[in-house]
Order: sequence, then structure tokens, then C-alpha cells
Amino acid sequence: ACLRRIQYNQERLAKLSQSIVFRQPERLYDGYLQKLDHLTTRLETLIKQEFERKQKETALLSQRLQGLNLFASVENYQDRRESLQRLLVTTTKNTLNGYRVRLEKAQEALLSLDTSRIVARGYAIVNKDDKPLTTIKDITEGDQLTIQMRDGELEVEVKNVNEKNI
Repeated sequence: ACLRRIQYNQERLAKLSQSIVFRQPERLYDGYLQKLDHLTTRLETLIKQEFERKQKETALLSQRLQGLNLFASVENYQDRRESLQRLLVTTTKNTLNGYRVRLEKAQEALLSLDTSRIVARGYAIVNKDDKPLTTIKDITEGDQLTIQMRDGELEVEVKNVNEKNI
């Protein structure tokens, strides 16, 4: 068994001695150097590419961060809030003034319909059974009427009813 092992090792040694490694070690070394140079160049290229990609990514993130400048955003929102507040105050004042003018006009219209003012201008109000009369058709001879005037009331009895169109 030992002899076989020795023989096997001698055969392997003979094959190895005839291999290119033993005959031309410089060539093998040069091949490894070329592969090493190629791998080194490839690694440098990949590192540069990755570095450039990370630089671009950093620049984009920096731009986004500047876009998210919170102080500027807060100031913009505060300015907008103040502007809207001023607009609200102005609009509210204008609306209230409009309502005030409408109210004053409505008051004047109501006052113009006030019977005491109508009577004060020289007109009279004719009532039958405490209801104002608007047409002669509601009056018959012998009716008791009350006439309201500026300085008092008259109680009258109708003697004659004549219909006229004005």
C-alpha cells in the first residue's frame, strides 16, 4: 500500500513537472497579473459609478430637503393666514354695512306705512267696526263710521253713498 502511494505520488509529480506551471511560471504569473489588473480596473469603474450614483442621489435629496424648508413654509402659511384674516374682516364689514343699509331702507319703508304718519300728512283713516275701509262698496246708508284725523276722531253716520271712479 505504501508502495502504491509512492508510485501514485511519483506519477502526479511527473505530470506536474510537465505542466505549464513548472515549465513557464512567469507566464502563469503574468496571466494572474493581467486578471488582477482587469479585476482592479473593473472594481475601480464600479466604485466610480456607484460614487457618482450616490452623489446624484445626495443632490436630489438635498434639493428635496431645501424644497421642504419648513421655516419658509410656515412663513408662507402665516402670511396667507394673515391675508385671509384681513379679507375676512373686510368682507364682514362690507356685508354688515350692506345689511345695515338694507335695514335702514326697510325701516324707512315701514315708517312710511305707519298710520300715524299718514294721518299727520293730512290724510284720514275711515274705520267700520274697528277695521279700515278701502272701498265704498263696504259702506251702506246708516252705517256708523269712525274717521281718524291728525288731531282726533270723528264718529259719523252715513247719509248717502255715491260711487265714483278716480
